[in-house]
Amino acid sequence: MVRNRIFLLIALVCMAIGMQAQENVEVTTSATLDSVAIKKEAAENYEKGNKYWKAKEWDKALTYYEMAAEEGNSEAQYLLGLLCIEGKRVIKDVDKGIEWLSKAGMQGHKDAQFNLASIYYQGKIVPKDTQVAEYWARKYKDLPEQ
Repeated sequence: MVRNRIFLLIALVCMAIGMQAQENVEVTTSATLDSVAIKKEAAENYEKGNKYWKAKEWDKALTYYEMAAEEGNSEAQYLLGLLCIEGKRVIKDVDKGIEWLSKAGMQGHKDAQFNLASIYYQGKIVPKDTQVAEYWARKYKDLPEQ
């Protein structure tokens, strides 16, 4: 009788653990699907931005580039970073440009990493910072952090 109760208790605990694991799988799957959908939407917004840029509809292009960048598209982040630094079609904002380039660089965008290394090494548009320049150069070359 005691054995049956122990068996029943173990079975209930296992069932509860299994149900919790199932819920975790469902949440993880849902989050993955959401992530894929966001990446797809970001890519679509980036392409719409390109379409409007080619048509010289700058305001529409920038709107789509900003949406794509906010959704995590590294190409849009890189492009906005350059535009902000140069003040091309947007108000010049070096800090915002560096922020966009950094977001792209952290996602592995090689051109962003190279540009950041150059910007910090030269010290023309931001104060020279060889440590930050070396950080981005190491990322660009896929070297481990020191």
